[in-house]
Amino acid sequence: MSLEERRCRVCGCTDDDACEDGCSWVEDDLCSSCEYKEMKTRGGPVYTIPFPLNGEVFDLSISKAQLRTVLRGSGRADGTTILHLHVSHRGKVKS
Repeated sequence: MSLEERRCRVCGCTDDDACEDGCSWVEDDLCSSCEYKEMKTRGGPVYTIPFPLNGEVFDLSISKAQLRTVLRGSGRADGTTILHLHVSHRGKVKS
């Protein structure tokens, strides 16, 4: 068994030095904060939902692994789950 500290391959965060907004492990060497960037780079499965708000439309994107975590109900020990949604502005709502 390796005593090497677990580290994210993208940002380098660890169990003791997590991302500023918090993160969890989605793979042995990938944190939830970096998962979206990694999935988009690889063209992986990312689910996007349009979300209208105050006359504007935003796209909310979640990776397959995070969606699986929510559906399983698995998350942190306190029963909560940290999700990292990517939000991008699509434009004005068309009337």
